[in-house]
Amino acid sequence: MHDSLRELNAKLLAEIAKLRKENAEIPKLREKLLIFAEGSTVDGMALSFGQIQNDEEVMPVVMVPTVDVPDSVIDQLNNEVG
Repeated sequence: MHDSLRELNAKLLAEIAKLRKENAEIPKLREKLLIFAEGSTVDGMALSFGQIQNDEEVMPVVMVPTVDVPDSVIDQLNNEVG
Protein backbone atom coordinates (compact mmCIF):
# COMPACT_ATOMS: atom_id res chain seq x y z
CA MET A 1 0.00 0.00 0.00
CA HIS A 2 2.79 2.43 0.90
CA ASP A 3 4.62 1.68 -2.35
CA SER A 4 1.56 2.49 -4.46
CA LEU A 5 1.11 5.76 -2.56
CA ARG A 6 4.77 6.63 -3.16
CA GLU A 7 4.40 5.83 -6.86
CA LEU A 8 1.28 7.97 -7.07
CA ASN A 9 3.05 10.77 -5.19
CA ALA A 10 6.01 10.57 -7.59
CA LYS A 11 3.68 10.73 -10.60
CA LEU A 12 1.86 13.70 -9.13
CA LEU A 13 5.12 15.52 -8.40
CA ALA A 14 6.27 14.91 -11.98
CA GLU A 15 2.96 16.24 -13.32
CA ILE A 16 3.22 19.31 -11.06
CA ALA A 17 6.75 19.98 -12.33
CA LYS A 18 5.54 19.68 -15.94
CA LEU A 19 2.65 22.09 -15.33
CA ARG A 20 4.93 24.61 -13.61
CA LYS A 21 7.26 24.52 -16.62
CA GLU A 22 4.34 25.06 -19.02
CA ASN A 23 3.00 27.91 -16.89
CA ALA A 24 6.43 29.55 -16.89
CA GLU A 25 6.30 29.66 -20.72
CA ILE A 26 2.97 31.51 -20.83
CA PRO A 27 4.39 35.04 -20.29
CA LYS A 28 6.92 34.46 -23.09
CA LEU A 29 4.15 33.28 -25.42
CA ARG A 30 1.98 36.28 -24.52
CA GLU A 31 4.87 38.61 -25.34
CA LYS A 32 5.39 36.94 -28.73
CA LEU A 33 1.66 37.15 -29.44
CA LEU A 34 1.60 40.85 -28.57
CA ILE A 35 4.54 41.53 -30.90
CA PHE A 36 2.80 39.61 -33.68
CA ALA A 37 -0.49 41.43 -33.07
CA GLU A 38 1.23 44.82 -33.20
CA GLY A 39 2.78 43.92 -36.57
CA SER A 40 -0.52 42.82 -38.08
CA THR A 41 -3.48 44.86 -39.23
CA VAL A 42 -7.05 44.10 -40.15
CA ASP A 43 -8.78 44.00 -43.54
CA GLY A 44 -6.71 41.19 -44.99
CA MET A 45 -3.25 42.69 -44.50
CA ALA A 46 -0.95 39.99 -43.20
CA LEU A 47 2.06 42.19 -42.38
CA SER A 48 2.67 45.89 -41.90
CA PHE A 49 4.70 47.79 -44.48
CA GLY A 50 8.44 47.51 -43.99
CA GLN A 51 8.20 44.56 -41.62
CA ILE A 52 11.20 42.26 -41.66
CA GLN A 53 10.68 38.51 -41.92
CA ASN A 54 13.52 36.02 -42.33
CA ASP A 55 15.96 38.93 -42.78
CA GLU A 56 14.00 40.24 -45.78
CA GLU A 57 11.57 43.12 -46.07
CA VAL A 58 8.14 41.83 -46.99
CA MET A 59 5.15 43.53 -48.54
CA PRO A 60 1.70 43.03 -47.05
CA VAL A 61 -0.75 40.58 -48.52
CA VAL A 62 -4.01 42.28 -49.40
CA MET A 63 -7.17 40.34 -50.14
CA VAL A 64 -9.06 41.83 -53.12
CA PRO A 65 -12.52 40.54 -53.97
CA THR A 66 -13.20 39.29 -57.49
CA VAL A 67 -15.56 41.50 -59.49
CA ASP A 68 -17.26 40.55 -62.75
CA VAL A 69 -16.98 43.40 -65.27
CA PRO A 70 -18.91 43.10 -68.53
CA ASP A 71 -16.83 43.03 -71.72
CA SER A 72 -18.62 46.16 -72.96
CA VAL A 73 -17.31 48.14 -69.98
CA ILE A 74 -13.78 46.84 -70.53
CA ASP A 75 -13.99 47.75 -74.24
CA GLN A 76 -15.25 51.23 -73.40
CA LEU A 77 -12.40 51.80 -70.92
CA ASN A 78 -9.85 50.51 -73.42
CA ASN A 79 -11.21 52.90 -76.08
CA GLU A 80 -11.00 55.85 -73.68
CA VAL A 81 -7.38 55.06 -72.78
CA GLY A 82 -6.37 54.11 -76.14
